Amino acid sequence: MTKKENESIYIQQHLANERTYLAWIRTSIATLGIGFVAGGVHFNSGKKIK
Repeated sequence: MTKKENESIYIQQHLANERTYLAWIRTSIATLGIGFVAGGVHFNSGKKIK
């Protein structure tokens, strides 16, 4: 393999790793958001005390 091909493989691998990392970040933010919404619905759906 030439130096150019090695650099191309390295760049592709780096970009794939970055996409995976960003997908994990996006998933964690969505999970936290769903948790806050579910918690808010749960605590706001109870009977109100006078």
